[in-house]
Amino acid sequence: MASTRHRCETAGMSGSDANLDEVGKIDAGLVEKLLTIFEPAVAVSWLRGPNSYLGGRPIDFLRAGRLDEVLDAVRVAEQKAWGG
Repeated sequence: MASTRHRCETAGMSGSDANLDEVGKIDAGLVEKLLTIFEPAVAVSWLRGPNSYLGGRPIDFLRAGRLDEVLDAVRVAEQKAWGG
């Protein structure tokens, strides 16, 4: 199975788009899901930007071990992306 770092690089997330060491620590399933919704640069922006559903930045929630809450926010983003 490919590493998260490899998947990010393959998807076009380079060092200029994201700190791959930081992204590499993020759940692989989350990264894959984000890349089905967003272009790589937008996925990085989504992780690092404010999120109204979470009331904070997804990356900060991940650092605090709150993956389930971030996955819920990804589901909301996916629904919005598909017009739901």
